[in-house]
Amino acid sequence: MFRDIQLVIYDLDGVLIDGNKGIVESFRLLHEEIDEPFNPEDILSRIGVGLLEIFREILPEKHHDNMAELRLSYIRNFQGLGTEYIRLLDEVEETLADVKARGFIQ
Repeated sequence: MFRDIQLVIYDLDGVLIDGNKGIVESFRLLHEEIDEPFNPEDILSRIGVGLLEIFREILPEKHHDNMAELRLSYIRNFQGLGTEYIRLLDEVEETLADVKARGFIQ
């Protein structure tokens, strides 16, 4: 079944890492920047939904014309966070080592 597979590519968030804490913090910082109230549950219940869709769902309409700027601000916020906001999922190291030992390029 796997004979012809040479390369394994992984999705990062939710497969290798848990970035939920960082996602919530990035949204909190964004809400602070635009002076809007923040509820972490609004974000946690939408993890996996596209960023722009989340903006449309949770932000007042007055911000909808600034989606590109809001997206960039969110990304800057996330990239500026420390490693304490991201956690390696259980057994990832062992799984990656096993895949490598089987000869797959990762």
